[in-house]
Amino acid sequence: MESEKTFWQKNKPTIIVAGIAVILGIIYFGMSISYNNHANQLEVAAAEKTKANMVDYDAVWKILQQQAGVVDKYQESFKEIYIGLMEQRYSDGQGQLMSWVQEHSPNFDASLFKTLMNTIESQRVDFATRQKELIAIGEEYNKMRVTFPASFFVGDRQSMEVKLVTSSKTEAVFQLGKEDDLDLF
Repeated sequence: MESEKTFWQKNKPTIIVAGIAVILGIIYFGMSISYNNHANQLEVAAAEKTKANMVDYDAVWKILQQQAGVVDKYQESFKEIYIGLMEQRYSDGQGQLMSWVQEHSPNFDASLFKTLMNTIESQRVDFATRQKELIAIGEEYNKMRVTFPASFFVGDRQSMEVKLVTSSKTEAVFQLGKEDDLDLF
């Protein structure tokens, strides 16, 4: 009777173990590809976001410099016009102070300063948002390196260090853990 058993019947435990091993191998291979691809995508995203932040930072300073240049030019032009007007109007010195009070004089328009101030604020907020996006990429990558099961596949990779643009003042405050200088001017 033993000889009448089929191949399946004779090798059933071995076939089941081999089938399970093949399925586990396929799952392992698939997870390895998936986690490594995701880690690679995050590395590329961080590098590209850093480049984009460099372009954005450069644009911020160019916008601010150009707007400040317009404000400076406006101030210079206004000063020249106003001084010229006043010199021509009152150069003869015949007691015309009272007529000056009654006349309409050119007004200095401070709206360019307000526009510049609004641009500074909005550009800084936008840049900070982009820096936070870069931080989020680094955070996701580093969490993946230390969280199971992803760490099993990508845990041997180096930690992602995100390079941020900040100021010496901010670095000093965080190094000391104190910020005593609250005077803005």
